[in-house]
Amino acid sequence: MIARQDGVCANPGCGLTHLEIHHVAWWGRDHGNTDLENLIGICSRCHHLVHQNRLTIRPDGHGPPTRT
Repeated sequence: MIARQDGVCANPGCGLTHLEIHHVAWWGRDHGNTDLENLIGICSRCHHLVHQNRLTIRPDGHGPPTRT
């Protein structure tokens, strides 16, 4: 998964390399699975933005993450 992202945060333009694992279809809220296809690496800042509903990760893998 990290190699798929070249070792950087999945949020375009972020570029940080210290990553946390995020379930695109959330584990708790959406009962998302733990398959690699459902996981992305994002930095702590972007991970917090996702959970504050300020950054949206498209669950189908098409297109970059979008800020809302």
